Amino acid sequence: LFRNLYVHLGAMHQSNGRGGTSERSWNRAFANFLFYGDNWMVSIKPWMLIFKSSSSDLHNGDISHYLGHGRLLAAFKLGDRFSVSLESRNNLESGFSRGMEEIELSYRLYKHFSLFAQGFSGYGQTLLSYDHYTNALGVGVSFNEWV
Repeated sequence: LFRNLYVHLGAMHQSNGRGGTSERSWNRAFANFLFYGDNWMVSIKPWMLIFKSSSSDLHNGDISHYLGHGRLLAAFKLGDRFSVSLESRNNLESGFSRGMEEIELSYRLYKHFSLFAQGFSGYGQTLLSYDHYTNALGVGVSFNEWV
């Protein structure tokens, strides 16, 4: 639409594929507004549940109370090799009682290969345990970059 603005509209189905009482799924329509510059990116992604009777209403009717109706993501390059991203979901909507925060730090070793560390705190780290509060740290490798 404008320079440094990208808008993506779509629909998404997410499921753990387990079936029965362990089934977790939901369908969403979303709009992703991505603002960006040379060394930064901010994404605002609101969504709404769709086709609830064939997904979320069956096994996890309260999923939106934990995973919310949108997320905010910001990523920044810090020099040539370091980058950081911050993500937040459902904090304002739940009054900071059922949200999530995630921070990721990465260090680029080669053009498209990075090491990263990630910290997660909140609800919805996995679809099966979307309604359980979790704190987690992880390390790994990445083959692409946010910014």
